[in-house]
Amino acid sequence: MERVLTFYILSIINAFLSVAGTTGNLLVCFVIYRNEELQTGVNYFILSLSVADFTVCSIAQPLYIYYLNQEWNTRDFETFKLISYIALHSSFLNLLSLTINRLFAIWFPFEYGTIMRGRNIAVIVCIVWVISIVMALVFTSTPLKKPAPYFHLGMLLVFLVAYLKIYCIARKQRHRIVSQFQSVSYNYRVSMVLHDHLTNRTLAILISVSVVLFLPDTWFQLAGSDDYTRFRWSFTTMFMSSFLNPCVYVWRCEKFRVALYKTFGLSRRGRRSKTNFANRKQVNRNNSKGVSLSVNGNIETSAVRVRDVDDVETVL
Repeated sequence: MERVLTFYILSIINAFLSVAGTTGNLLVCFVIYRNEELQTGVNYFILSLSVADFTVCSIAQPLYIYYLNQEWNTRDFETFKLISYIALHSSFLNLLSLTINRLFAIWFPFEYGTIMRGRNIAVIVCIVWVISIVMALVFTSTPLKKPAPYFHLGMLLVFLVAYLKIYCIARKQRHRIVSQFQSVSYNYRVSMVLHDHLTNRTLAILISVSVVLFLPDTWFQLAGSDDYTRFRWSFTTMFMSSFLNPCVYVWRCEKFRVALYKTFGLSRRGRRSKTNFANRKQVNRNNSKGVSLSVNGNIETSAVRVRDVDDVETVL
């Protein structure tokens, strides 16, 4: 009875995640397709990630619900694992490529614009999908599936190391801004650092969600747990990441929300009023600190009084 109740609860949870995740990722793909301003380098990685997450939610997760309510069969599990591994590895590797792309953008900003163009990005995305298929085949049906958990653990560590490097470079940029605040290009630099800061925080949320949700399966594999235990518990957490990724895009990306409203003809009056109210509060707060903002939110160089890094971080 307890086993039946557990499977019933898992089926309900995964059914909700499947429907919501499929809708959310399909919406992301549709909005990027309909809005040319979103068809830029980094958004192609997001598009590929959304396609991978859509595959997880629309194919792998319904299969999981089906097999969850059938008699346990090792051969059926191998079939399910192959399909789900292709989708999950593609989602994980697309997020990893997005992280590496971000690291390359802030580490080598001058070379980034000439290298990360349409054709090169398309090649990278295709390579990611090919590697995902190869990894799924290798880790499912060959003797190499035994070191798979160590490989997955290594991928999680690459995530953490890459973001740590991104954080360190971004912090150095903020320090550099403080020493150059009297230059003519200060306003432009502050706006760029602000954009980078928001992008880095969004990426940190995506990485944190994926690491936390993929870690249980890696732990089960390293602990030598059987396939039945993994099937019952860890796949639900991994599938959940594909549902949460589009939620993070909508929550964190103002440009995407604007495109979403425009695509479906929705009004943004309430949002504008809230944004304007928040901007007025920020202006008053900055004026009390000796920083003057113009109407459009840019910092007026003549009125800036920056004393240390905290002042810049207050603006950011």
